[in-house]
Amino acid sequence: MKFKAAIFDLDGTLIDSTWVWYAMMKDFCKEYKVDLELICLKDTVHMPPTEFVKFIKERYGLKQSVEEIKNKIGETAYRFYSTEVNLKKGARNLLNLMKENSIKMAIATSCFVELTEVVLKKCGVYDMFSCFLYSEELNTNKRTADLYMAAANKLGFKYEECAVFEDISIPLNAVRACDMGYFGVADERREQEVKDELKLKADYYIEDYDEFIENGSFKKFFHLKGEVV
Repeated sequence: MKFKAAIFDLDGTLIDSTWVWYAMMKDFCKEYKVDLELICLKDTVHMPPTEFVKFIKERYGLKQSVEEIKNKIGETAYRFYSTEVNLKKGARNLLNLMKENSIKMAIATSCFVELTEVVLKKCGVYDMFSCFLYSEELNTNKRTADLYMAAANKLGFKYEECAVFEDISIPLNAVRACDMGYFGVADERREQEVKDELKLKADYYIEDYDEFIENGSFKKFFHLKGEVV
């Protein structure tokens, strides 16, 4: 069966934004006078904003409130997302091709709602998505398939008709257990072990979106408009 719907993660998958978080957290460490290990970002990549802030507040004994820290991080990131963050190479071409072939699309992300909206609107692709699912609003994280299942339900498709695009491997096994497709997306900031697991277990590992289109893989995996089911 070919996929009829696509569920996209945002950071590192559709947009080139992981560099923002590394740079921003360095500044955060200076301001709050903590030594934040880079491993901490790896351990928290699946968390929604509030869970992430609670984690670093407890780990480093910060006196500021969760809301104060979260607002500070969100405001700083907003400046980057509204001006400097863009779609990853070839992402726009893939989204256009999916739209042309009536592939329904959703965003399933642990990012801030405001950041998601501003960057996708800035890039001119916000209206391509039928729905937006946020782990913060659903009180979940990406260690389970809950977020992706909610997206599939919102789109109105069976799980096996949906494909998830992610640059991390944490939810891979849970998503595959639901019979959803899983497409790993290369991101230079991800650890080699993450890339290796995606290459080994995902339906396909996308190094470059344009190549994914041009080498026939899109046609192989996705239902084309007018194609007999």
